Amino acid sequence: LSQGIKCWDKDIMRYVNSNDIKLYYPLDDFLEQLPKWDGKDRVEALARRVKTDYEEWPHLFHIWMRSMVAMWQGKGQLTGNALVPLLIGRQGCGKTSFCRMLLPRALREYYNDRINFKNEHDLNLGVTSFALINLDEFDKITQRQQVVLKYLVSTSDLKYRPPYGTAYSSHRRYASFVGTTNELMPLTDPTGSRRFICVMVEGDIDFTTPVEYSQLYAQLKYEVEQRQRYFLTKEEEATLMQHNLRYQQVSGLGEMLLSLFEKPYGTP
Repeated sequence: LSQGIKCWDKDIMRYVNSNDIKLYYPLDDFLEQLPKWDGKDRVEALARRVKTDYEEWPHLFHIWMRSMVAMWQGKGQLTGNALVPLLIGRQGCGKTSFCRMLLPRALREYYNDRINFKNEHDLNLGVTSFALINLDEFDKITQRQQVVLKYLVSTSDLKYRPPYGTAYSSHRRYASFVGTTNELMPLTDPTGSRRFICVMVEGDIDFTTPVEYSQLYAQLKYEVEQRQRYFLTKEEEATLMQHNLRYQQVSGLGEMLLSLFEKPYGTP
């Protein structure tokens, strides 16, 4: 209008949303501009900032991050990133800060730690719009909401009808999940325990040392392109479920039985 061109604002919007304008995907743009990986492993060093005696933590964290990048690239995953690291530790040890620093500053806008499980529209929009969702204070998620979460981490796309829409449409899932809690036994659904990587945090997490994001994500991108595994084997799932038993809440009836019976040892 300032240049003397007669047009309506709706004409501008129609043009911007037309096929003449190429869609912009910030995650794809970030990955495409990464340099060549120099061959140095940076994922394990990042995982070891979390002080824990869980020996499998660096390996499982590596698979989770690799799966996160694979999902950003739209790789042919049937279940999406089906793992959720769950940091368990005292308040103030740096759990939330560590989760936030997993994304580079260029993608920090696509980090969310306030997902609303009570609103289906907000939940669907969050899973298809954010790169990383932190389930902060995981123990506040109810047992029913944990069942919903189990469904979300087990799918690669969601079908829902947007507000005022007249038909259902398919939307690609971008978000991976991570969680933090002070509760020592946060899991309430035994059937979904294989989705969580429960790790007890010992001491403080180092979240102040700078992260070389370009090489960190260049490594993950390279590994995905080389078709390195970004999902657990059946054996790894069974081992993880066994590990998570100590973090599983026991019902009142279960507590009563445990007070009366003891599991025998050394029996054939």
